[in-house]
Amino acid sequence: MEFGIRRNGGPDLSVTSTEQLHDGGGIWVFASARSTTLLGVVGRCVDVEVHVGIGLPGFTIVGQPDEVCRESRDRVRAAFLSRGFTWPNRRITVNLAPSGERKGGSGLDLAI
Repeated sequence: MEFGIRRNGGPDLSVTSTEQLHDGGGIWVFASARSTTLLGVVGRCVDVEVHVGIGLPGFTIVGQPDEVCRESRDRVRAAFLSRGFTWPNRRITVNLAPSGERKGGSGLDLAI
């Protein structure tokens, strides 16, 4: 997988981009990755965008995820902690785009 940085107003030149914004007392992190999911027998591209910011601690997945996809928050947290990382005490929002299509299965866990 290729990593890169997307700046404000600039093009996204890579498959995955990460941006950190510093504003006084907090750090907001934005990252996006490309993945795919199946809708019947047709593969669909899905952009997984994650925002970590200030707010009440929580983990939310938006963009019409099904029940299995919503359960990925527990699998992602378990994988994160099993590798020895500390879970951030911040607001984590995961957006699955395009939002007009239903996303299903556990195939998006790695991208999240």
